[in-house]
Amino acid sequence: TYAKQRNVKVISYARAVMGGSVELFMGYDCYKIGQSMGQHLTEKVYQGDIIILKGDVNDFNTPLLYYGAMKYIKPLVESGDLKVILDDYVPKWSPDEAKKLVKEAVAANGNRVDAIFASNDRLAGASAEALKELNVTGHVVITGMDAERDAVKRLLAGTQDATVYMDLKELAYAAVDEAYNVATGKKVNVNSELINDRTNRINAFLINGKVVTKENIDKVLIE
Repeated sequence: TYAKQRNVKVISYARAVMGGSVELFMGYDCYKIGQSMGQHLTEKVYQGDIIILKGDVNDFNTPLLYYGAMKYIKPLVESGDLKVILDDYVPKWSPDEAKKLVKEAVAANGNRVDAIFASNDRLAGASAEALKELNVTGHVVITGMDAERDAVKRLLAGTQDATVYMDLKELAYAAVDEAYNVATGKKVNVNSELINDRTNRINAFLINGKVVTKENIDKVLIE
């Protein structure tokens, strides 16, 4: 409101400003990232028991990641090939809460689980810890997001199958370019739109992430 009163244009960076009027949202395409994670998981596990760990219920990105992933997971659930033994939010993205949820669900399922869709690497790490504490010896496919260092270590150790790397430099450079375009009245690059309240639609420029596995760590992260 302060900016609008003074005719200053506003760009929302990385996190959407909810309910406010902004010129442009610059961020990551969490729906497509969710799709990438869901596709990888279902290519690895297309039969068996699955856990879905959503993020915090109040996080704008949580439903985007979830519904993106469900594009691939839901058809296998509906066909009966995948059985969901847990599909729940994780309050405040808490690893401790995620670990508790996973341990309870797997124990109640006879210590059986084949795949875990975790919405970020912290939840993926908590899931891996839960399985270790339950002495689950079979390989469980776990996906995460953020390409955190501990997650990359788990990729190498085989206790996490995939994460998603979002290139911060790519987003930062693009944001500076678009801020210049907005400030000087030039054409702004737009590839999507965002609904940041019930009625307000704003232009968006979204960047996709890159799936990282043990096989492509050198190419995606190190090079």
